[in-house]
Amino acid sequence: MLKGLANERYTVDGDDALEQHVDSVCERVKEGLTQIIPKSGLHGVLLGGSYGRGEGGVLRTPDGDMPYEDFPFAVLIHGSVALARRRFSAALAGLGRSLQSFAGVEVGFHLMSRRRLRKGEVSLARHDLVCGHRTVLGPPDLFSGCAHHADASALPLHEATRLLLSRGAGLLFALDRLRQKPFRREDGEFVLRTTAQAKLALGDAFLASNGLYHFSVRVRASRLQRLRAPPVCDGVEEVLRHHAEGAAFTLHPQFCREGPEGLLERLRGVLTAFGGIFLWQERKRLGIPFAGIPEYVFGGVDKCPETSRWENLFLNCGCRGTARPFALRELFRHPRQRLLHAMALLLWGRSSFRDPAFQQQLSGELLSPCPDLGAAVKAYRSLWLRFG
Repeated sequence: MLKGLANERYTVDGDDALEQHVDSVCERVKEGLTQIIPKSGLHGVLLGGSYGRGEGGVLRTPDGDMPYEDFPFAVLIHGSVALARRRFSAALAGLGRSLQSFAGVEVGFHLMSRRRLRKGEVSLARHDLVCGHRTVLGPPDLFSGCAHHADASALPLHEATRLLLSRGAGLLFALDRLRQKPFRREDGEFVLRTTAQAKLALGDAFLASNGLYHFSVRVRASRLQRLRAPPVCDGVEEVLRHHAEGAAFTLHPQFCREGPEGLLERLRGVLTAFGGIFLWQERKRLGIPFAGIPEYVFGGVDKCPETSRWENLFLNCGCRGTARPFALRELFRHPRQRLLHAMALLLWGRSSFRDPAFQQQLSGELLSPCPDLGAAVKAYRSLWLRFG
């Protein structure tokens, strides 16, 4: 039977006041949810994320330890998730907003069905939740029948790609924040946090792609260190260094104390290694020895072969673009391919931005004219919100 972590802490070394604070947040969540969702429709509530796994970030301040990461709660319901979203999403969003000032960080809710979880494909998110959670409400056998999600060796290769896509999009948005004037404190915090997450993803994607992933960031760091010799891929030493720094930030985050110039230097230090791991992952997943980003983007290979052609057609019929019409081939490919291509172009091809072929490809991927970087990032964000 899966019961989450054996320990009863939310953090590795946070003080008692922080531990009690997270307990209080969970109690308020339980009280709020039982007032929104009828008992007959609520199967259970779980705290996921780093605090659910017992590795929540501890932000040291003069006033004591404080939380840093968000509090994501999984709400397991009976019946249709789609209907539950229509009924409860507004009230859940309101509950999250009302709790944020007390919690000190964002509080979010994700509606889930245990029936669908039992039948669903293994994914990084499901693995992390099933193996590392704290039960806030419900019986101890909430994940009965879900043991297959605990097997990280069963993670499909496209899960590692989706992780890199998510963190790569974060880097793209961070670069955009660095262009903002005035540059605000929250912009600096976003860039610092996003850069640390990207560092962590370098090693996490490698482990996931080789069946070695683990829900605990400390275990993942230990497994990577054991791979130090012999080298397992080009640039492994850099990947190990970045992952160690990302893991340290996850457990003990810090306030941003740098200006945009220093943050940009940090981010650029990650981009080269990130591009190397991204290409390594895509070569392995798709079985094609891409020589570089141009060949990856312009080669015409389907980047989401695991998806259904007919479901892709349905999704694409809902897309409207002004840059150029869909090619017939593109209609049967998942829109996520557009995100992968555009991310690669914007992160590692910016020097070619004024090239007509680059412009045409980027505008076609984003379904919108991209006369400048600001317009390109705006179009990317719009597509990301739909298909990311």
